[in-house]
Amino acid sequence: MTFYLVESVLFVALLVTSLSVLRMHREIRRLRNDQATFLATVAETSRMFEALDGTLQDVRRDGLQVAVRLEAGIDEGRTLIDQLETLGRKWTGPSAEQPAMRSGKR
Repeated sequence: MTFYLVESVLFVALLVTSLSVLRMHREIRRLRNDQATFLATVAETSRMFEALDGTLQDVRRDGLQVAVRLEAGIDEGRTLIDQLETLGRKWTGPSAEQPAMRSGKR
């Protein structure tokens, strides 16, 4: 009688342990899948940051080119203004009155 009682307790303990192991096995499998998803996401994020870095370098390079062209245009404009002022002084002469400057309104 004691034998059957002890055997029953051990059998119940074996069942509980087996169920716990099965649950842990499923949890470990789920965690492995989650880890694979996480690693894929990290790899994709890394690729996106590399692409973003390349895009930022392109924007920086293009911005620098635009700034250089703009600076050249401003310098050319200043040179033309100086030439126009010089030609205007030669045309009107030193003693003649300067024409009134037009305001920016049209």
